[in-house]
Amino acid sequence: MKTCYFFCLVFMLLLMSCGKHKEEKTMNTKESLDAREQQLHNWEQQLQLKEIRLIALQSNLDSTRRQLDSIGIYNSALVGNWHVKMLCTETTCQGSAIGDTKSEQWNISYQGNRVVAKVTSNKRFNRIYSGLYKKNKLRLTSEQQPDSKTAITINLHPTSKNKMEGEREIRQQDDCKIIYTVEIEKL
Repeated sequence: MKTCYFFCLVFMLLLMSCGKHKEEKTMNTKESLDAREQQLHNWEQQLQLKEIRLIALQSNLDSTRRQLDSIGIYNSALVGNWHVKMLCTETTCQGSAIGDTKSEQWNISYQGNRVVAKVTSNKRFNRIYSGLYKKNKLRLTSEQQPDSKTAITINLHPTSKNKMEGEREIRQQDDCKIIYTVEIEKL
């Protein structure tokens, strides 16, 4: 009988030690998973910080690009009075016909880095164009009045020291457009 108690006691100790071994193994696995979860959490936070930095860098690049797009080159040869001839080459607007011509005088100057062209026709002030000169091109747009639904865009490039050529596009409120070829010569 003593031997039976002895074997039972040994058997119970073995069972308890196996349970402790399983419990230790479970605890080690849990600790390992907790450590991995903490590493993943830290890694996720680092990725979020990097994403915030990348967004800020992208924003800075975009604002720099916008600033560069708004910077023109100063060309002293543009400053002065110009005689402008225009010939209508395309139209979808009523009251305008292909072959129509216009003649104007432009006084071109700079205000800051922007080119300003004050237009007179028949000795009467008509409008003001403003824009930028860059990459050997002059791009002007009309300064619209609040009640006007007409947009005018002019693109010119030099053909010689005192001459430029290009195109003038007028878009009106009913989405019709008039296109002129433009030749300007410095006076």
